[in-house]
Amino acid sequence: MTGAVLWHLPLRILSRLAPEPYRSAARALNAALAGRSDHPLLRLLSRIQREVAPPVRRRFWRNVLRRWLLTGSKIRGRAQVQFPPVLLLSLTDTCNYRCKGCYAAGHEKGHQMDPALVDRLIREAEAHGTNYFVILGGEPFLWPHLILMLRNHPEAWFQVYTNGSLIDRQTAVDLRKVANVQVMISLEGLRDQTDARREAGAFDNCIRAMAHLRAERLPFGVGITCYRSNVREVVSEEFVREMISRGCLFLWYFYYMPYGDLPEFDEVLTPEDRAHLYREVVHIRSAYPVIAADQIADCTPVGGCAARAGLALHIAAAGLVEPCAQMHFSDCSIHGKSILEVLKESEFLRRIRSPAAEPSRACFLQDCCSELQQIVRLSGARDNTGGRDTQSLAEMASRVGDGESVVAGDLDDPYAPLTKFFFEMLSPVDASSGG
Repeated sequence: MTGAVLWHLPLRILSRLAPEPYRSAARALNAALAGRSDHPLLRLLSRIQREVAPPVRRRFWRNVLRRWLLTGSKIRGRAQVQFPPVLLLSLTDTCNYRCKGCYAAGHEKGHQMDPALVDRLIREAEAHGTNYFVILGGEPFLWPHLILMLRNHPEAWFQVYTNGSLIDRQTAVDLRKVANVQVMISLEGLRDQTDARREAGAFDNCIRAMAHLRAERLPFGVGITCYRSNVREVVSEEFVREMISRGCLFLWYFYYMPYGDLPEFDEVLTPEDRAHLYREVVHIRSAYPVIAADQIADCTPVGGCAARAGLALHIAAAGLVEPCAQMHFSDCSIHGKSILEVLKESEFLRRIRSPAAEPSRACFLQDCCSELQQIVRLSGARDNTGGRDTQSLAEMASRVGDGESVVAGDLDDPYAPLTKFFFEMLSPVDASSGG
C-alpha cells in the first residue's frame, strides 16, 4: 500500500468523528495528501521518522501540535485581549559576529535578559495558551542560561536562531537531552555569499554545527536572509539539495530589512524578486522533502504581516516590547508589567494591530512605511536604535511609499490546506477587539 493510502482511512475517520479542532486538522491533512503517494509531505514525514530522535518527535507532536495548535488555540480564544501565539525573545544583544545587514545590529547594546524574567515570561505565556517561543539574539548560545531554560520548560517548544559557530558536539548532546528545541542556523547562501556577509569561515562553522545536530538526530534548518544579490542562489536547486544533504528539514526565507547599522537600500528585494522568491518556495515545497516558508508571502491569509495580525510579539534584551523582531519601535517595557498588561496598555501595539488600519496585505517595514511613520508619531513610540531606524524608515517611505505586497498569484501549492488550517489555529476565535 502507498503512503497516501495508509494515511487516508484513519484521516477520513478522524475528519468525521473526532471533536473539533481535531476534525478540521484531519480534514486539512487529508486534503493536502489528496491520494498522492508521491506527496512531498509524505516524504518529509518519512525523513522525520528516520532522522529525528524518538524523544524529540514525541515532544514535538505533544508540545506543538496538541498543546500549541489545538489546545492552545482554545485557551487563546477565550482571552479578553488577543494574546500572541508566538513569543519572540532576544535573550542577549551580544554577538560574536558583525554581519553586514543584520537587523538586530542597531539595537542599543549591553543588555541581556535576567533568567528570572525569562522564566516569568514563559510561564505567563504558557498560562495563556502560548508555548511556542522563538529565541533570538545577538547570539543565543552566548546567553549562559540557555540549556537550563530549555530544560526548565519541558512543555514548551523553542525555535532557536543561531549563527552556528558555538554549537559543538557537547552542545548538540545537551540539546538532544532537553528534546524540545528546533535549531535554525542563519546563513546567506553557499560559502561565498555567507562568508562575504558574515566573516571568513562562517559557512564552514554552519556546516560543522549541522553535522553535530544531525549526529544527535535533532530537527534543524536554516534561516536565510534574502538580498537582491543572493535571492536567486538561495532558491536554486544546488542550494536546496546541499541543505537537504546536510540534514536540513526547514528552509525559512526572510526579506532583508534595511534597518539597524549600515542599511543597504539597494539590496532590498524588488517586486520581481519577491514574486520569484515565492514561486520558487512553492516549487521547493512541491518537489523536495523539506518545509520551506516565505516570511511575508506565506502570511497573506492574515494580511501579510504577523505583527499586524497580532500573531507575534517580540521582547528585546533590554525588555522593550516590539511588534516584531525587525521593527525597533516601542512605547513600553516588560519590566514591572505582565505581557497581558502591556497588550492592554500599549497605544503603539493597539494601532499596529488595529483592523481598521489594514488597507494592504503587506509588511510595515517593506511596504507600509508611511503608515508606520504615522503610527510611531501618533503613539509616541521611541526608536530603540537611537534614531537610526527612523532615518531608514523615512528613506524607505520615499522609495516605496505604501502599497500591496507582491506575490506570484495563484500557484498549485501542495501545502495550501495545511497553511489555511495553521493560520486558523493561530488566529483567535473568541478574543475581543480590546487588544
